[in-house]
Amino acid sequence: MSFEENDNQTDRRREIRAALGGPYDPVFAAIRRRIEDNGLKPFRSIKLPPLESRSREALADLLAWKKVRANRVTLKFADLEAALRASRVGMGVIQTLEALGGPLVDRKAARAASKAARAQLWDGARDRVIRSGHPDLIEWLDNLKRVGLARKAAKRMDLSEASVLGQALDVLEHLPEMGVSLAVLAARVLGDPHALDPGEPLGAVVLSGAAHLAGWSSTPTSAEGRQCLWLDVGVLCDTLSNDVLVHGLRPLGQGPLSRQVRENADAGQPMRLTQRQLRDTGLVLPQGADVYICENPAIVQTVADELGPRSAPLVCLGGVPSTAVMMLLQQLHEGGAKLRFQVDFDCGGLVIGNFLSRRLQIPPWRVTTENYERLLSGIKQRKKLDKDPPEALWAPHLHTRMIEHGAILYEEQLVETLLSDLRVR
Repeated sequence: MSFEENDNQTDRRREIRAALGGPYDPVFAAIRRRIEDNGLKPFRSIKLPPLESRSREALADLLAWKKVRANRVTLKFADLEAALRASRVGMGVIQTLEALGGPLVDRKAARAASKAARAQLWDGARDRVIRSGHPDLIEWLDNLKRVGLARKAAKRMDLSEASVLGQALDVLEHLPEMGVSLAVLAARVLGDPHALDPGEPLGAVVLSGAAHLAGWSSTPTSAEGRQCLWLDVGVLCDTLSNDVLVHGLRPLGQGPLSRQVRENADAGQPMRLTQRQLRDTGLVLPQGADVYICENPAIVQTVADELGPRSAPLVCLGGVPSTAVMMLLQQLHEGGAKLRFQVDFDCGGLVIGNFLSRRLQIPPWRVTTENYERLLSGIKQRKKLDKDPPEALWAPHLHTRMIEHGAILYEEQLVETLLSDLRVR
């Protein structure tokens, strides 16, 4: 029975703490750490940390040294055991430590148990991703374990690492999605629409997994990069403006919205449609109508200035598509319109193009390897690619040529060609 377990020894414990406190505190603290780290086994000797003179003097007094030792003192367990038993304390090292600081903890056993539990956790996670049909996440799991991202997130969220890893896998098993908003995904899977927001620790863990699913070489750090990555796995970020810029649309029907859109087209004026308007009143164009999709508002402005009411229907993505953009494109696609997209020749543009290709099977509009090569040949000042673009689903060799040339091209640089395509004759 340990010393502390004997309730009749309370006064005696207080006496020992008074006798071996103060200058002895750093000595017995170091000894306790050594024994606990060693599985509660006595040591042969210990080199104590640097001690103040009063601590070294107290230790010399306890051990009956004729001379106070130097700053770094080496102490034998047997000597301390004998000195304590011979002193008025009258007990060995282990009982003295328990009297001073409570029961000893087997930290070695605790570390081994923790290591085994963590190994079991990650082995279980590997089995889970294999069963879920996402074996490409094995590499992600190994990297996640190595860098400790889940452990750091758990600390910030005041949760266990197992809980954070489980929640991340819950989300990743739903990917790729098909046009769901980030908030809806988070609410559906985690019960919190903001759990995956930028800056949230769990969001960072999930985003790193999404990068592996999408084949990205690293997890983006910029807001635009994160939006592109989410889009590449079918998730829309509702932090973007939730409307859509259009020009030249002449929808069928006599509803207020359809009439208003036609009037703006006839006047040669672009207009913005809100998600609320599109939700309440869907737009339908004549069957087989050509609808062109551009990425940047500058194209719409140029088309309005140059073509006015003589423009074919044009929808602007405004960068990464918002929910409103996708709602309109879905309506037009289901109504039988023929959609074609134009995007920048850069990483973000190819990600957006891949999403439109997968989501609605929309073919490209002038976004070809041939166009890239032709335009590039006439441009002296080129903006460099800052990272490798993904493979374009509609043009498998495009990303290779972009990497070889290392240059970005913007759709504004082929605006004359786009105007020719859009001009209604």
